[in-house]
Amino acid sequence: MLHRLNETGGLAVSFESAERDAVDLSISGSQSENFSLWTTRSRTGFVTRPKITNDLYTIRIVESGRMVRRDLDEDHVGTSGIGMFVSFPLMRNEEASRDFRAISGTITHRRLLDCCRALEGEEVEDVPRLRPLVEMHTPPLRAFAHVFALMHRRTADISRHDDLFHPLLEEILVYQLLTAWPQISPAPRRRAPASAAYVSRAVDFIDANLAASFTLSDIARAAGVSVRSLQLGFRSELDTTPVQFVVARRLERAHADLRAAAGTGATISQIARRWGFAHMSDFSRRYRLKFGVTPSRTFRGR
Repeated sequence: MLHRLNETGGLAVSFESAERDAVDLSISGSQSENFSLWTTRSRTGFVTRPKITNDLYTIRIVESGRMVRRDLDEDHVGTSGIGMFVSFPLMRNEEASRDFRAISGTITHRRLLDCCRALEGEEVEDVPRLRPLVEMHTPPLRAFAHVFALMHRRTADISRHDDLFHPLLEEILVYQLLTAWPQISPAPRRRAPASAAYVSRAVDFIDANLAASFTLSDIARAAGVSVRSLQLGFRSELDTTPVQFVVARRLERAHADLRAAAGTGATISQIARRWGFAHMSDFSRRYRLKFGVTPSRTFRGR
């Protein structure tokens, strides 16, 4: 099993037995050019060692058991409820205990740096130094863990190519990492500009591109501000977040299409997917919360 797994393309580490016994190991997830997500389960434990020298970072939330990460200069131990931030070039090996379970994600240095620059709206020289171990109990870290788990579930259920919301959620996850995860020597924040004008520009961009895939950094670029300023401006001017605003606008477009669907041959699922709702149960729940009726009732014209 380990031989087949280690021969699989795309894995940045090789797996070994922790105690020279047969290894029980289950890995599932998804992979893209800049960001990968996966879950790991093992009854026996295992050891991993880097097999490529990519400039990567791994975020791991341990759910059970423990993992010892041995870096070039020190060791770190992650247990249940602990988040681990791993700089891949510094890692010598990792050892998971018996009955180990964790959800993890890997992001390239370039992607993390691009998001950091978009978030702060300035020429940041490098990514911030994030703490290698954190307790996942603060509200911002719990929110990050929630989106982390949500992304795992969505990539398991829906092809990312069919999901207009996937780029937004992936980007939000990285921004949450940069803002919620404690830093070593955090940099001071700059004051945000006046918000009314750039929020109006952002709304114009969103309305013009609702049927396409876009990210928060695309909206911020069109508005001429940083992602952080964009988020603050939407909260100040509209009492909502940019993502909540996008969801509401797409629901309104879906609502209009459902009302006009008679004789067109379109189905509810086709209309939902047209506006980025690839998960029908999620679409129905959000639709009913906003309009007080189910999509099927609007579709029937009652």
